Amino acid sequence: MNQRKAIICLLLTAATMLLGGCQAKEPTASAVAPAPDKSVTLPSDFATTDEVREKGTLNGSGDNSALELSLSLYGKTYSLGESTVGDFLDNGWIKDEKSWEKIPENQKLSAHSVNVIAKMLKYEETGDKLFISYRNITDKKLPTKDCALSKIQLNGRYDTMFAVNKLRCFGGRLDLAKCTDRQSFETELKKLVSTATYNIQGYYYSTYNKYTVKLKNGTAYIVVRTDSATGRLRDIDISLTLSESIGKK
Repeated sequence: MNQRKAIICLLLTAATMLLGGCQAKEPTASAVAPAPDKSVTLPSDFATTDEVREKGTLNGSGDNSALELSLSLYGKTYSLGESTVGDFLDNGWIKDEKSWEKIPENQKLSAHSVNVIAKMLKYEETGDKLFISYRNITDKKLPTKDCALSKIQLNGRYDTMFAVNKLRCFGGRLDLAKCTDRQSFETELKKLVSTATYNIQGYYYSTYNKYTVKLKNGTAYIVVRTDSATGRLRDIDISLTLSESIGKK
């Protein structure tokens, strides 16, 4: 009997030791993730504009009503309400197949104040892209190529399309190649406009400086994106839109 009790005790002791070895252990000090190093700081000259929000009006010495709603690119000027889809096609721009696939080549449009949805064009020589909308502002049916431009939208990097190809606005009077930061852009813009509104939105890496210029026959929207650290210009987005009242029947 005593021998049996001894065996049972041995078995219970072994089982207890086995179960204890399977239990989860508390993490040791070396297994705990180190706390973030709060001593690391950005350079003293790093000027982030994160969370900057500002709206206002820019007053200049020019005249909004005297400005032409146009874009100049690769030595050619395209005026909304006057230039046509065909003017782009005759000057080295080609239709993006996917964008234009549902527009019949021989389609004729009736007079209408509503724009055809934006379509992409590519500059055959460089591959640069832009979007155009168009509409018939006459009193007779016209093929697509003869319809007037009603919107031009362009997004471009400063070091390529703007600086190299000398893109300009307002009949060539706003030379974007001269603009290297927000201040230089505003300096050039104030020479031409009497008034423009702006909306600035700053983020950690980029600041979006948005300008709206109302003209007699439409509106120009220009977004100047600058580097939040250096203030240097990164790229510019331009959207020119013809007023719906032009050609309205």
